[in-house]
This record gives sequence, C-alpha cells and structure tokens, in this order.
Amino acid sequence: MGSARLAEWVAVRAGRPYRIPIPIRRFNLAAFDDFSPLTFRLEPARLSLAMSTSTQTPATPIGGGGAPQPPTLVPADPISMGGGGTPPTTGLAQPIGGLEAVAPSISSQPPSRTVTQGLPATMALIAAGTPPLSYQWYKDTNPLTDDAVTAGTHTNSLTFINAQTGQAGTYHCVVTNAYGEAISDNAFLTVNTSAGLPPTIFSQPQSKNAPVGASASFTCLANGSSPFTYQWFRNDVAMVGQTSNFLTINNIQPADAADYNVIVTNPYGTATSNKAHLTIITAQTLPVYLGNGGTTAPGREGEPEPQAGSTYTAAELKALVQVFPQVNPVNRSAAQGTYEISAPSPPTNNEYRVLAFPASFVPGALTFTSAGANLPMTQLADTIVDGINYKVYRTVSRSAGDFTIAGQTAINVT
Repeated sequence: MGSARLAEWVAVRAGRPYRIPIPIRRFNLAAFDDFSPLTFRLEPARLSLAMSTSTQTPATPIGGGGAPQPPTLVPADPISMGGGGTPPTTGLAQPIGGLEAVAPSISSQPPSRTVTQGLPATMALIAAGTPPLSYQWYKDTNPLTDDAVTAGTHTNSLTFINAQTGQAGTYHCVVTNAYGEAISDNAFLTVNTSAGLPPTIFSQPQSKNAPVGASASFTCLANGSSPFTYQWFRNDVAMVGQTSNFLTINNIQPADAADYNVIVTNPYGTATSNKAHLTIITAQTLPVYLGNGGTTAPGREGEPEPQAGSTYTAAELKALVQVFPQVNPVNRSAAQGTYEISAPSPPTNNEYRVLAFPASFVPGALTFTSAGANLPMTQLADTIVDGINYKVYRTVSRSAGDFTIAGQTAINVT
C-alpha cells in the first residue's frame, strides 16, 4: 500500500485564495466558515465539498492580510474507491490539468524466481495510477542501478542478465507519481550453483561414401540434462532447418561432398561433434565376368549340373572361356548394356553361358534378351571376387552358338 503525500487545497472567497496543506486521500471534505458564499478549487485531486457554518482554525491567506478569516477544510465521510453516496453538487472541485489524481497501485506483484547460476531471470510487476509513473527497484533496502548483470532497474521489469550467487536475495519495487507511491511485495531470487549436466556426445556422426542420386544419413547421440537442441553444419556453415539429432541428405550430388557436424546445446552447456565427411562415388568401373563354362566350371558338357544353391567360385568366374575377339572380363559402370559371348571351343560343345555383375550394379531385377527374344537366365548364389560381391547369372539351357553383335545374337541386359 502506498503512503500518502501532502498537497495544497485552495479555497477562494471574494477573489482571495487560501492554501491549506493536507494529505492526499479520497474524502468528502466539509468547509466551515462564518462567511458565505465560498468557492473552492482542488489542487491536485478531485474532492466533493459540502457547505457548513462552523469556524475552525484558519489557514494562512495567500499574500498576507488580516480578516476576514479564511475557511478551513476538514474530512467528512470517506468515499469508497468504487464511488459510494452522491457527492454534493455545491462547490464541486475540479482536477488541475483535466486528469484525475490517482496515486500508484500495484495490480500484479513481482514473482519470486529460481535460476541456475549464469542464466537469465526476470521479475516484473504491473502498476496503475496517474502518469507518469516512476520505478525504483531495491535489493533489500539498497536502490539498484543498471550494470553488466542487471537491467531494467528503473522500469516495471527487472532482468538479471547473468544471474550470480551474489545477486540472490530479496527484491521489491517502489512505484511513484506526483500523488503518491506504492511499494510492491517482496520477491526472492534464488541462484542455484548445482546445475544440471551439460551435453556429452557418446555416438559421433560417421563418414559416408555414397553414389550420385543416393541418400546418406548422419546421426548424433548425446547424454546430459534435457532438453537438447541441435544444429547441423556443412563446412562450418549452419544448415537451415537441420535441428534434430540426425541429418539425411537425399538425391546426393557431387556438390554435397563436404564435412558435416552438429552442435548440441542444453541449458547447462554445449558440445560439438566430430566432423564426418561425405564422399561422393562417381560412376565406378568394375569388371563384369562372362563367357562359357570352361573346363573346370560346373555345367560343362557331360558333367552334372550344379546343385540348388551352388554357384561359380571366384576362380571359375575368372576362368570363363572366351574366344577372341570376345574377352573375359569386360569393364563396365553398370549392368545394363550389350555383352558378347563367343561360341564354345571346340564349337561342337554345348555349354552354359555365364554373366556375373558387381552387386552394386544390380539394384533390382534384370532382363536378358538375345536376337530380340527373351533369354531365360537363372540367378545363382552370390560370389565374392577380390572383395566385391557379385550377382551370378547362367543360361537355363546349354547351347553351342555364339552371342555376338556380328551374329546379331548379343545379350542385351536391361
């Protein structure tokens, strides 16, 4: 509750003013005098004045002089804040400047705050009253001024920019205007030094190799006190919208080759991950093995056919027989294309024809044709050749002819 201030009330009779110092309150004031009529002017609050004929202790006339004795104003029945009773119309005082004189009041008190050392905190109040209002915040009984760690000491909102243990204590605010003051309730600032745990990264993003058009993902896992926020960087530049613990790059292009890392933040600190490099694999040339079964390959004429699940070994794929100008292997960057396989040697032999592609060349089903017609092929089990996984295909039946461009029977793979 604000304490009252003194102001001067002015009564005028016969053009001669008298000033009477009294506290600002909301009262009906009755005027007592041996003379009439009286006129009144209120400075600076609005009061309702009633007439009476009783002589009281005189006020001091303005400008000196003797009789007649001036009037004296005394309190009568108080008026409630919401009105109450009908004030007399005789001698109604008017406020100076056309504004009702209202001392400050506080409708919303500043809250107490608990904060971790080094973090910001704010306590604010809401006040009303005839403007302008002035604010002064206090810590205990000491008035505050803005400094490196405190702001808003002369506003309705006090901010602790970087709360420190020395700022812990009791705070209040005094709101003043020309007509009085209001003192807020006490608010308490508690500064905790036992903060939560800052983030630590226990699973770093790993470097990736990916071909053009593919996708690649990086993931980061962190321990510490939640909540966490994440920001991914590409070559040390923040990536817009990449704020989760994983990063996915779709439809990779050569320009995506870069270093990627993430910064993890919580209220208690930050952690920066290792950098992971994305390497773009351009069209890669690898050997495709093809040819006739050869003398040691399963399916040779007169030998039993391979059992279910069997396949050609790496040595047998490298030994598939071709007769010049056809060769084994041929270097390709994809399975799709045209392949030539020579006739068996001697040409009277009937042999299976074999094609083996790097698995990376075979994202889905392949179709084989020869001379415009479908060429039935059986897929055998995979084989590892020089550390590369190969998909192995063999004709369903044996034959003695060639599969060449010259003979218009080359094998087309789509």
